[in-house]
Amino acid sequence: MIEGVVNATREAVISLRIQGTTGQTRDIEAVVDTGYNRYLALPPELAAELELPYAYRGWAVLANADEVDFDVHAQRFFGMDDRDTSRPT
Repeated sequence: MIEGVVNATREAVISLRIQGTTGQTRDIEAVVDTGYNRYLALPPELAAELELPYAYRGWAVLANADEVDFDVHAQRFFGMDDRDTSRPT
């Protein structure tokens, strides 16, 4: 189980370690959306820095009804206790 905290702006925040394709890692804090569906949104700069492989083009409808498309990359993420919390796709 991943544990987190509620920050001063009342957001649920968890700490994760993201692993890139060559084994490099970055520790990040992530805000968890109440509609979490096992996908993690990362800034494109971080995906590039970690050399995450491109998987496919994704599409979603946002809460305000805007439709967006975005790049999806393969990644692994770990709770800060180093347990692999990834799920196979």
